[in-house]
Amino acid sequence: MTQDFSPATKAHPALQVRVIDLERIADRLTADGRPVRWADSIPETRRFYTADPWGNRIELVGAA
Repeated sequence: MTQDFSPATKAHPALQVRVIDLERIADRLTADGRPVRWADSIPETRRFYTADPWGNRIELVGAA
């Protein structure tokens, strides 16, 4: 007996990148037609969400 798999809609990987590279990565994604949505819900944390070609949500977080 199998059950249909239904992934969580907000579950996603988060990738930590150097904060000085974060804007450059966002610009590159935008230039390639990928979505970039900045998030400011965590004070003093620079981050954004994007999606891979299959629609999976991916978060990029800036680190020192």
